[in-house]
Amino acid sequence: ADEDRRGLPFVGVSGQLLDHMLASIGRDRGNCYITNMLPWRPPGNRQPTAAELTACLPFLRRHIQLAAPRVLVFVGGTSAKTLLARSEGIMRLRGRWYDYAPGGERAPIPALASTRTVATGAAYPAKVSH
Repeated sequence: ADEDRRGLPFVGVSGQLLDHMLASIGRDRGNCYITNMLPWRPPGNRQPTAAELTACLPFLRRHIQLAAPRVLVFVGGTSAKTLLARSEGIMRLRGRWYDYAPGGERAPIPALASTRTVATGAAYPAKVSH
């Protein structure tokens, strides 16, 4: 809803949490590139379908290539599973570095979505292994 009104990803309450998370590592939206898997919100805020993800994936990969980030963070299960071509859920994927084939020079790390943290009212400890 907030994203639709403002035309930006990760705004509203979950966006505020994301801003705090970025600030804790010395970052803000001015020095990060943030995008969604789909350029639209699916009806009823449902999970994107496989067909929607397949249609948008080449554009998203190109966004990543053009942005040329030093670090990739795949926020949430949908992005992590889709971009890493994995079937495990975010709780198993998060906190580890992975190979990312398109471009090869970036090592992404999956993370919990701030919306999940807000919805559950829980703060999950960072679980990063090298």
